[in-house]
Amino acid sequence: MKIKSKIKKNNENKNSIKKELLDDEKANFSIIISSLLLISFLLLSIIALNTAIEHSNENNEIMSSNQYHYIMNDYIRNIPTLEREALEELSDDVIKNKRPSLDSKGDLKEIVDEKLTDYNRKYYEDYDIIINSSLIAIEIHLRM
Repeated sequence: MKIKSKIKKNNENKNSIKKELLDDEKANFSIIISSLLLISFLLLSIIALNTAIEHSNENNEIMSSNQYHYIMNDYIRNIPTLEREALEELSDDVIKNKRPSLDSKGDLKEIVDEKLTDYNRKYYEDYDIIINSSLIAIEIHLRM
């Protein structure tokens, strides 16, 4: 009987605590619940914003990478044109001066390196990309 009376008292105490929480005149229970909901909403908002920002940064990196590849491919595509222009310039110089070039490979390398330097400067001014390039060797292929 003592156990039943203790259980009954505990149940009554629990019921009275529930009633006190629900019938709270100062609204402490409501404030606590509202605060918890507000904090959870803020946390979810921060997580959502962080995810959106990361996604945006990822898209910007992909676009930057694609632009970089386009610029480098454009640069590489234009190198043969620079070489032809340098060869044409050397040929015009030989024709104008009516004297042969004693070191045509060296002269051609010098002209190509000048053109590459100008081209690198142009890419820096246009795209804000620093490119260092120079001609290593000149090979001559004769077609017959």
